[in-house]
Amino acid sequence: MGLFLEGEQKISVFYDAARAAACQRRISIFRNHFGNSVVGHFENREFTLVLLLCHHVRQRKDLAIGGSAMTSTSIAKRISPMLVTADMEETILFYQSVLGFNPTMKSAGYSIVERNGQTIHFQKAASEEVMKCVRGHTEIYIEVSGIHVLWEHVKTFKDRYRIRDLFDREYGMTEFHIGDPNGCLVFVGEATSKAN
Repeated sequence: MGLFLEGEQKISVFYDAARAAACQRRISIFRNHFGNSVVGHFENREFTLVLLLCHHVRQRKDLAIGGSAMTSTSIAKRISPMLVTADMEETILFYQSVLGFNPTMKSAGYSIVERNGQTIHFQKAASEEVMKCVRGHTEIYIEVSGIHVLWEHVKTFKDRYRIRDLFDREYGMTEFHIGDPNGCLVFVGEATSKAN
């Protein structure tokens, strides 16, 4: 899952431009950790982090479109969303009991859940103001196999969570949607040709 282009990964997360300032701290963390290999900017209501994998980089200047490209023998092994949470225990319980993830690291401020080698990271929100900025403005997509089996389990939680029933999308995916306790919309999908 995710977009991989010649050593460059683009992760797009949509935020309301008016609330983008609250997300500046995340950019600063990335810049401090990765240095100049991370570029953050706001453009047309879309916050884009361009993560450049900088190990064994060789730049090519002969590109027809101009600029430089990175070529590398490094491989992107995983992209893990990092989500903010108001209540760590409630969040872990949701991803564990509803979607089948297991906690691999738990603390009051930072936790990780995992399923089939895929991880989601959670960070405790610094304030309610941070939560106001992300509720209803954060989405993640989990591509699965065996969506019908998972759906049979998830639909039993309709009385507790906001859920959109299983349906086929025009772009060839069979999906259901569920809102997590922090207002993050979780899309769960499988290629329709494999789901049927």
